[in-house]
Amino acid sequence: MCVEGMFKSNTGLFKAIDNFLQGCSIDFIVMKYPPFVINKNNGIESEMLHTISEVFNININMHIEETVRDWGERYPNGTWSGKLKQR
Repeated sequence: MCVEGMFKSNTGLFKAIDNFLQGCSIDFIVMKYPPFVINKNNGIESEMLHTISEVFNININMHIEETVRDWGERYPNGTWSGKLKQR
């Protein structure tokens, strides 16, 4: 329960999902687009990704592009070209 911007009890907000993803790594490809993405540590969306990584216990690998060049396309067999190429 939240009262005046503070939780009334000291229980964890995400108690049921602690260590949910057990440190898995997830790749993110983002475009530099202030104020949303400035660099890996600054910008609204960069900060949001870091917060999500802490809450869900994941490691994020953020790849920042200065401009959108070749995001790639999906082939019928499910693989990708360009930046979205699956590893």
